[in-house]
Amino acid sequence: MAAVAKTITVTEKNEAWINSRVESGNYGNASKYIRDLIRKDQAAQSQHAKLATLLQEGLGVCRI
Repeated sequence: MAAVAKTITVTEKNEAWINSRVESGNYGNASKYIRDLIRKDQAAQSQHAKLATLLQEGLGVCRI
């Protein structure tokens, strides 16, 4: 998959947070941290969509 460069602007507080995550050793650099956040958000959105579908199906079954 080709990588696309993006420029983002964050607050100083967010920059400090990103740096702390990188310095913790869990991420090699800020880009890896941001990509991990995006992957986690994508997974959460997918899970929410699945749950919403199941909820709607369940509500349909319960209607009298």
